[in-house]
Amino acid sequence: MGVWTRATLYIKRNKRRCLLLLLILTIISSTLMVCFAVWRSSQDGIEELRKTYGSNFNMEINNNFEDSSLWESYTDPITGAESYNYKGTRLNDDVIDKVMSVKGIKAVCKEVETTLYFGNLEFIPGLHASEAELKKSDPQSFEGEAYNPDVTAKEGRLLGYSRSELSDYFRTNSYELVEGRHLTEQDKDKILISDVLAKKNHLALGDTICGEQNKYLTELGDPSEVIYKKEFEIVGIFHVNVSQVISEYTLEEEIAANYMFAACSTIQELRQKDAQLQGVNNGPLYDKVSFFVYDPGKMNDIIKVVCEIEGVNWDSFKIKPDDTAYQSSLKPLQNMSKISIFMIVFVLVICIILLVLILRMWVGTRRKEMGILLSIGNGRRSIAGQFLIEGLLILAISVVLSGILATGVSNGIGNWMLSGVNQQGKKSSEKLGKDIQEPPAAAEDMQAFNQQFQIESKAKVPETINCHVTILIILGTAGVLSLVLAVVTILSAREILKLKPKEILSLL
Repeated sequence: MGVWTRATLYIKRNKRRCLLLLLILTIISSTLMVCFAVWRSSQDGIEELRKTYGSNFNMEINNNFEDSSLWESYTDPITGAESYNYKGTRLNDDVIDKVMSVKGIKAVCKEVETTLYFGNLEFIPGLHASEAELKKSDPQSFEGEAYNPDVTAKEGRLLGYSRSELSDYFRTNSYELVEGRHLTEQDKDKILISDVLAKKNHLALGDTICGEQNKYLTELGDPSEVIYKKEFEIVGIFHVNVSQVISEYTLEEEIAANYMFAACSTIQELRQKDAQLQGVNNGPLYDKVSFFVYDPGKMNDIIKVVCEIEGVNWDSFKIKPDDTAYQSSLKPLQNMSKISIFMIVFVLVICIILLVLILRMWVGTRRKEMGILLSIGNGRRSIAGQFLIEGLLILAISVVLSGILATGVSNGIGNWMLSGVNQQGKKSSEKLGKDIQEPPAAAEDMQAFNQQFQIESKAKVPETINCHVTILIILGTAGVLSLVLAVVTILSAREILKLKPKEILSLL
């Protein structure tokens, strides 16, 4: 009688025992398939996030003030504080054009910032508004001070972008355009404001708002002396999707709903006017430039090529991949990946323990059968092969059943895990906004205190994933369990098969 025939006959005659092993293997293999599917989907999600949020590198002026080749210190004639004057290579259109000539770069977003006084605009009140109220009730306490909270409460922070949809705020969904359109490089005198600010001031698309530069903003002089004015047309209204801690200590310009995005060309124009007032004419300069690449995998190679472009002092700039948004959205998927890896290891350990216990008992009850088979001339490999075939036949059936079961539940389990991880992250974030303390006495602690009020651009974390059991996962699970089953079966049978037939039968 052949090995396959003996194996199939044994399974037919010992249905209860085989059904028990089938049930255990089905539970183990289906759990493994789900864990593998979750791990695979988390890795796919991480790769997708890398492509979405890890596709650009930033270029900024090197702000290492200790580098005397780039910065020279001087005393500000207005405030008397130590200031620094930059004397390195300027971040201008000439430098940007040279970078854009590098193969692999597909788009650029230029950034520049300024501040104007918006007398007719009601901002979300913060620290300056509180100081302005205090000044009304106690004007004597502000006598002789250059600080004028009535003016600073109306200062608007203008963020200039050549393409606003490529800014960190919109690209990561921290801000979402709900009306109108984004700013383009061809725009001039256009602006985006928040829905909160629009509602507070009864503004809509097509309306204009007027900002001005005055002596107070330039030299802490008389705010009634207007240097120039600029009108902006509202072409878009956005909604802030992220939460922010706001208290009486929050500066108006740091409140998310007070942010305003203006056409880059207009902000450049205003910056050049300010520079000319100081007797400087540097042409269009930028605070930061983001370059977007076709293939994120080639990011480091592209940066290396950029830094080798001749005619530019690259020590004047900081160039690095922008992975802040990528890292902020990565944690949920990383946690899922770690959990699934732990579960895979845990299930395999349990599988080995259960199979060792079951198969040792199984083989132990078949000593008489092994002794008889050996005595009639069957080889030890033939007997061990029979046991292995029995296990593999049962495993094959369990893999089919597990594949059907895991396919039906894997997506639900994967998204349930992701939802749980996201909820845990939200609870941690909510704790950050509680129990705001008084400002610290030590100057070195002030930066950390102010940071809790600032809005940070963070990518939207993934809320769903495609967690599916593939043929590769089914075959991989079958291969892993086949290997475990083979090793445990051979080791369990080996202890008895190494004995002679008479010795085996004498043990009965």
